[in-house]
Amino acid sequence: MEKFFNIRNVLIILIILISAIYIVFMRSKNPENSKTSDLYYQLINKDKVTLKLSYSENDKYGTIIFSTDKNSNKTCQILELYNNSKQAKENNTTHIKNITIIENKTKHTYQLNYDLNSYIDFGKIEYNNDITDWIDNINRIVSRSKYYTKGYKNINNTRMFTENFPEQGYTFYYDSNDLKYIKQKDGFSGNENTLYEIKLNYDFIDNSLLEIPNNFTQSN
Repeated sequence: MEKFFNIRNVLIILIILISAIYIVFMRSKNPENSKTSDLYYQLINKDKVTLKLSYSENDKYGTIIFSTDKNSNKTCQILELYNNSKQAKENNTTHIKNITIIENKTKHTYQLNYDLNSYIDFGKIEYNNDITDWIDNINRIVSRSKYYTKGYKNINNTRMFTENFPEQGYTFYYDSNDLKYIKQKDGFSGNENTLYEIKLNYDFIDNSLLEIPNNFTQSN
């Protein structure tokens, strides 16, 4: 009986130690101290910034680009999707590109279909949000979280530092202080386990990515 109580006491102590280690080292009560919080201030204070997310999964892959030039009061968003599935080929939707240009309080969106060499112009609408609203999304992940967890994970043979904001459904992966990947619970790929590779630079997007090819015709 005494041996049983000794084993039980050891187990209780181990559980307490593990819980303490988790609370002290893995879980932080102040998300404002996170690398992701620092990332927001790094981006919001740049005059020009471009963030590119890309993913590849089975027969689908795509990119999302956000680019802002404060000096020109302009933001561009590009969503480009490739789908090599049988259904997409039948529907002529293997390569679709959505482009949104925000400037002078207006938002202009159009869609390119590279299968049909055509595009749809959705026209301009009034837009009163700030052009840096996409950067503010990062801040909202932090500010709306009561806590976040920290850890490490090997991605492509590289040990990454992770910050998980479970209340918002985001995990950020850092190599030192450089953001390399994001996992989003409700990502545009449709799979919550998809990793989005991140590339950041401090310049505005190449305007050629916003152009409609000369051989494209407008459709309704």
